[in-house]
Amino acid sequence: MTATRSVLARIAAGALRVAAIGSLVTFLAAPGMAAAGPRATAQVGNLILEAPPRYRGEVERLADFSVRLLPRLEANLGQRARHPFRIVLIPEGPLDAELRAIDALAPRSAAGFLVGSARLGAIRLGQVRGYPWDDLPSVLAHEVAHQLLHDATGRELPRWFAEGVATFEGRKWGMRDFTVQSTALLSARLPRLGQLEDEFERSPTGSQRAYAASFDFVRWSERKYGPGLIARVLDEASANSFEDAWTIATGVPLAQAESRWRRATLWWHRWLPVVASSGSLWLGITLLALVAGVSRQRRTRALYRQWAAEDSPPVPEPGSSDPPPTHWVH
Repeated sequence: MTATRSVLARIAAGALRVAAIGSLVTFLAAPGMAAAGPRATAQVGNLILEAPPRYRGEVERLADFSVRLLPRLEANLGQRARHPFRIVLIPEGPLDAELRAIDALAPRSAAGFLVGSARLGAIRLGQVRGYPWDDLPSVLAHEVAHQLLHDATGRELPRWFAEGVATFEGRKWGMRDFTVQSTALLSARLPRLGQLEDEFERSPTGSQRAYAASFDFVRWSERKYGPGLIARVLDEASANSFEDAWTIATGVPLAQAESRWRRATLWWHRWLPVVASSGSLWLGITLLALVAGVSRQRRTRALYRQWAAEDSPPVPEPGSSDPPPTHWVH
């Protein structure tokens, strides 16, 4: 019965998504919407960045970042965007009609999200430091990766794969990820990859656990099966089921790869801390996590100060650490 409710909930969510996207497209195409307000815009390849005028500096700096970002993502994923797509920066405070319509596409917990079929995404500037993000550029990289993943096969990929790849392409694995993964495994079992779909939706803690596990599996797989794995899987997935694509790209069935990863991650994130004396080790992990958090905050503040020094209005101070969005937005 629980499984049936879960399936029905996902079907209902899908129906709501289609309705929301259709309403948004109709709304944005309505007469007079072009006059919603001027936008600061920049285009790099097929990526179009937009924001209210006072955030022109952020748009320009993200455009400069994207000049390096797009070639890297295209090489890593073996895919270019098929058509132009928009990423809109949504500030805190009052919004015009168009920004309100875009903002309404995702739950308030979402720092960034993208609707691949509508070729439209957004980043909420006040929420760019909640897990699994690092800063504004890392959220942008995550969302751009989602659009390229959507364009790679033209169909939906497993949620754990899409989120794991987007996070992997957005930033490096760090102490925050190790802490989230290890803490989760000391108090709960490691979910199967196929069960992570529900974990993303279950709760803030479940969402963090799902992001960390997906990120960890993609990272482990790249080391185990060689660089270029993601591009190989995507290339094969355009003509095969995802499971067959994985087998062709790696030489082993997905279930076997998952089993190997589970043994490795359980050792590193559950048994090693226990064997190595939980008291002293976890004190060390906690201290390292605090140091990593302080270092990340310093980098972000330095970025804001640099932007302010260039006579650009500062990005609003992040005010939420809520987990990322539900399964139909990223």
